[in-house]
Amino acid sequence: MRYCSTCLATYLSSRKCPRDGTLVSPEGGDPLLGYVLGQRYRVLERMAAGAMGQVYRASHVRIASLCAVKVLYGELAVDQAMCRRFQREAEAASMLQSRFITRVLDFGETEGGLPYLVMELLDGPTLSAELARVGRFDEPRAVRIVRRLLLGLSHAHERGIVHRDLKPDNVMLVTEDDEADVPKILDFGIARVRQAPGVTQAGQVMGTPSYMAPEAFFASDVDARADLYSLGIVLFELLEGKVPFDAPTASAVMAQHVNEPVPLLSGPVSGPVRELLGRLLAKKAEQRPASAREVIEALDVRVSSKRPVPALAKKIGNPVAVGSASTVIDRLRATVQQGAPLYNAGDQAGCAALYLSTASALMAHELSRDPEAALHARLEAAVKRAEGKDASRAAWELRYAFDDLLFALTRPRVKREPVPEAVSQYAEDCPSRAEVVAVLDLAALIAARRYEAGHPQAVADFYSVLAEALCQRLRREQCCGAVVGRLEAALGEARDSARGADAAAVLGAAFDELRFEGVAGEAYELPPAEAAVVAQCEQLDEVADALVRAIGTGAAWFNAGDVEGCRRLYLQTAERMLGVVKPGAKNAPLKKVLQAASDAARAKDLSALDAAWVLRHAFDAILEAHRVAKSPAAVSAMGGKRSP
Repeated sequence: MRYCSTCLATYLSSRKCPRDGTLVSPEGGDPLLGYVLGQRYRVLERMAAGAMGQVYRASHVRIASLCAVKVLYGELAVDQAMCRRFQREAEAASMLQSRFITRVLDFGETEGGLPYLVMELLDGPTLSAELARVGRFDEPRAVRIVRRLLLGLSHAHERGIVHRDLKPDNVMLVTEDDEADVPKILDFGIARVRQAPGVTQAGQVMGTPSYMAPEAFFASDVDARADLYSLGIVLFELLEGKVPFDAPTASAVMAQHVNEPVPLLSGPVSGPVRELLGRLLAKKAEQRPASAREVIEALDVRVSSKRPVPALAKKIGNPVAVGSASTVIDRLRATVQQGAPLYNAGDQAGCAALYLSTASALMAHELSRDPEAALHARLEAAVKRAEGKDASRAAWELRYAFDDLLFALTRPRVKREPVPEAVSQYAEDCPSRAEVVAVLDLAALIAARRYEAGHPQAVADFYSVLAEALCQRLRREQCCGAVVGRLEAALGEARDSARGADAAAVLGAAFDELRFEGVAGEAYELPPAEAAVVAQCEQLDEVADALVRAIGTGAAWFNAGDVEGCRRLYLQTAERMLGVVKPGAKNAPLKKVLQAASDAARAKDLSALDAAWVLRHAFDAILEAHRVAKSPAAVSAMGGKRSP
């Protein structure tokens, strides 16, 4: 990517900004970072890049709130038709006030004329990412999500707005008011307000072929029934793990939608859902349900009465010390249910006092045995972080800890065989190593949510308390000197770290070394000459962005015990990038690394754990080549240009 320092635009391929004539360059980085848009929104970091533009995390300069800001690429910002389409997205979405549709908060232009759209900031995976993690959904969960999507679509359709590009990539799953699987429909960028003609040109095909209704390939003026067809494709994909129609070209996909019958679902699905799916995926629009509201009623009558969606279960997935874990879960949930209303009513001090009382009671009485030591350390770290803070901040520090513990105690643990003594450097001197590993396994689950939320300092504080507690215990038992030495070395390095992220990384690496000793494989290192060639690949920026996003999601899944989901996501990312990277001599080295990692990860005798590490090491090698390529020295050596 290249940047214009004058109008702040990001360009994918242009060498000169057509708006002001400034030469664009990757040198210096994105000028939007730190910039205040419309005197209100300070741009903090880039979150994602798409076909139309980039999405940034931003903070309001006058109130304590975060938001997401979408900014058009420079090439599109000079296209008046595209700018009208972008403005149409803002106008259409601003009309919608459904819980299941992403709220648009503001719209404007920079002083240089760059359009931007301000939206609520969502914290959660896309529906496609969650599907990649689990493979396929069971029927109750799929129906629950689809019903909520229908409520959002019904709200839009009743206001004359058709989405026209509904797909799992355009849905995010968030946890809202302690309720999981709340879908939020994204990107009404090609939505059409039916009372306002002229938004798209006649004959212009808009949408994603795998999810488009047959009529959408031939006419730009589609109605709400096209969205219902797309939703039927989404429901099929959730239940089956793949879309019903797939082919190498858009024209071949179109032919399948128009002519071929819908494949049968292979999994166990109830008759009512199969029947409803058949109606949603009817080839002719008039054969489909007339409205989203009609589909909701069909689900309520035909599905809910026969297969009620269960409430969230209180069962613990493979808990440690079941007798105390269930008590801890119940107590934490009860405390949150009492404390949250106090906080919302303005009594932050009362909420903080209640949370502190529960944390102290749990630390004193109910978390005395291993591996509950990890739970104790998380609460102790939270109490320390709350000291000296105002009531609101103290309440949140403790609430974060409660959420982390609830997450950890209701998730399955990493399952693996013990490391053979012949492989372990700790076995001979550490009879308690298995117990230490159990503590660290639980610690990884506890830290997962803080990592996802972008709170590395909280992770570092938690890891430091836990490492010190383990060292004290092992010294007291006079065993495991090698483990103590490794933890003390990491603690010393963490104390010298200037940033919380660095301290968390140092301690996390030590914990992982103990947890996965002998099974994580060797790091994938590119020879310097090969790394230099990879650094010159034309699409390295695009691939690096995709790999960073995959690692951010996959690492959290891995730490939460979902090794298979992490492996699947990494493999899908590698294979998707192989399809994205164009053929040619300059891109060949990058494709070679991705192909080799993909082939190795698919080896039949490789475990999910080893496959995940093979892919992760390859990703890290590519990202290191990208980092070096973006360094000032590399840019200077190439005359200020990273690639032609």
